[in-house]
Amino acid sequence: MSSVPPGAPSDTDNVLLNDTNVSRPPGAPGAGPPCTVPQPGASSSFMTARPPGAPGAGVTMDPLTITARAPTTQQAHNIASGVNGAHPGVMGVHPSAMPGVMGVHPSAMPGAIGGVHPSAMPGAIGGMHPSAMPGAIGGVHPSAMPGAIGGMHPSVMPGASGVHPSAMSGIGGIHPSAMMSGQPPGACGAANEPMMLRPARPPAATDPVMSAKPPGTVDPQTHTFIVPEKGVKNPLDIAKWEKSQAYQDLMGFLLAMNESVKNTKISDECPMSQLTNKLVSLLDQLSAWIDETPPLEQAQRFGNKAYRTWFTKLKENAESLLAECLDEKFHLAIPEIAVYLVESVGNSTRIDYGTGHELSFIAFLCCLYRIGAYTEQDAKATVLQVFVRYITLMRKLQTVYRMEPAGSQGVWSLDDYHFVTFIWGSAQLLDHQRIKPKSFPNPDICEAYAKEYLFLACIHYIHQVKTGPFAEHSNQLWNVSGVQLWSKVNSGLFKMYRAEILNKFPVIQHFLFGSLLTLQPAT
Repeated sequence: MSSVPPGAPSDTDNVLLNDTNVSRPPGAPGAGPPCTVPQPGASSSFMTARPPGAPGAGVTMDPLTITARAPTTQQAHNIASGVNGAHPGVMGVHPSAMPGVMGVHPSAMPGAIGGVHPSAMPGAIGGMHPSAMPGAIGGVHPSAMPGAIGGMHPSVMPGASGVHPSAMSGIGGIHPSAMMSGQPPGACGAANEPMMLRPARPPAATDPVMSAKPPGTVDPQTHTFIVPEKGVKNPLDIAKWEKSQAYQDLMGFLLAMNESVKNTKISDECPMSQLTNKLVSLLDQLSAWIDETPPLEQAQRFGNKAYRTWFTKLKENAESLLAECLDEKFHLAIPEIAVYLVESVGNSTRIDYGTGHELSFIAFLCCLYRIGAYTEQDAKATVLQVFVRYITLMRKLQTVYRMEPAGSQGVWSLDDYHFVTFIWGSAQLLDHQRIKPKSFPNPDICEAYAKEYLFLACIHYIHQVKTGPFAEHSNQLWNVSGVQLWSKVNSGLFKMYRAEILNKFPVIQHFLFGSLLTLQPAT
């Protein structure tokens, strides 16, 4: 396993831990060192509302009112002689000249207890003893109680019900229901920054149970279909998406297809339905259209504008192409399903392609199961025939029209364009006796087996389009090669896909929801 820079995910098994990048209270696992307040010059003294060195001790009193001043000649005389009610000095300095007492002896201040003002009592905080602070409980202020966070005890923090969520058991000392991008009230740096809710993924214990089976079907004759539209419009909607029926259906579909191709090769025999044959022909036709629309001569290196001509042709003919593939009883669903097909080939404005477009094709296939055009018997062919042909088409588009990778994280992304190919591809190699995860960085092995295994086909393509050491241009995949078992790779990639694709607003904000994949809560 190669080392990676701070903040970058290091392997497929720990990426999910990084999707909850939240601030932590002092002392929690992963928390940084406590903040300290810069000390002023020797001529002044800061009076804080918290014990010295406590996290969040950034609220200060006006230093002009608390400056410790050396006594004047007259004051020195008064201190020495005790005139005007002055008390002889202590350690050579009269209490009235001590920092924080503002020229008045504590015994003469309002609120003095037994001739001693709380500001001069042992344990005083900011010139005020906790027992005299507003909100003191049993003579002890919450800011001085054990467990106080940022000078404030969790039991009295805003939103607390006796115990603030930041003190509940959770992740990094912060309960998932209260995860913030900012810091707990009173924490260092939080005084001038509003706390923003961060859509955090719930802990695994509360996740809906994902079943490895295709989604349920609807009656295409009576169901009301709608044209899909965007539904996740701000980061807070991610929580709604994670609990939606669409999320559960897509995860169930991904898991079901994953099960169907375990320990298989692309060349293996599988049932080929009429729909599968027609979809393969449709994708072949789209490939032929690329040949009919050659790239234009242009100055810019990436994003050939000829792609827009090809895209427009698909958009105008998508519904008629699907009408040729589907039986007439499914034609009412075509206006909804065709949108996912068009969205799955990239963006015509930016001329780019990424994992969000790949997800749209997954949605397209999922919808075919939802309307009953595909059944569980078609699962293996869905991946080994239709999806493989789709990936071949996308590779051709990316190469011919020099499409930009959409939202790529560069060296820290698994791949510039795809992700699901690696998940289902690792399932194919699950119990392979000769090809182990450590083998796939070898170009010779990938070239030899690229036509049989999706995973190795992807690596082979990377070797063709990228130069230099594999560990440098594909660091995440290099880390994957250090995992011992394909089963670990497969499960780790599923976790990574949920964390880095399905749970990320920049990706899901473009996903479209209709009647087949709805944003309504899962049932």
